[in-house]
Amino acid sequence: MVTALTLSIGIGLLVGLLFIELFSLFCGGVIVPGYVAMHLDNPLSIIATLVVSLFTYAIVKSLSSFVMLYGRRQYVAILITAFCLSSVLNYFIPYLQQTSTFSVVVPGANNDEFGIIGFVIPGLIANWYERQGIIITSCTVITGAILVKLLLLAF
Repeated sequence: MVTALTLSIGIGLLVGLLFIELFSLFCGGVIVPGYVAMHLDNPLSIIATLVVSLFTYAIVKSLSSFVMLYGRRQYVAILITAFCLSSVLNYFIPYLQQTSTFSVVVPGANNDEFGIIGFVIPGLIANWYERQGIIITSCTVITGAILVKLLLLAF
């Protein structure tokens, strides 16, 4: 039996290929649109994931002025940094939600499952921030995810 996540990733692969062929734009990695599409009902998680990607990009960019990072080394440094940031934040988010007097509630959203989407997804997005730019990559990630979600709803 095919799960919704499996179908979402498969459709995300096709949508990513479509973006590459038609617009020469990348949706932040081959599996990113499918995973983000599964979390469109939780916009805080998407925002948090993009923020972690931005911090990852900034950390590795500043680190590259001290250490020679390019190509595969840079890619691995981005993935490790994103993994560490995602792990730490996903660990502390429940504690922050319990102790915080200020909580953000998005009407109609699934506010109970707030967290960073995966451990590798922010790294894949940050890698494309480096190659394609922050705004273009963020827009293609969101647009690709919305298209995947629409196709999922159609199926």
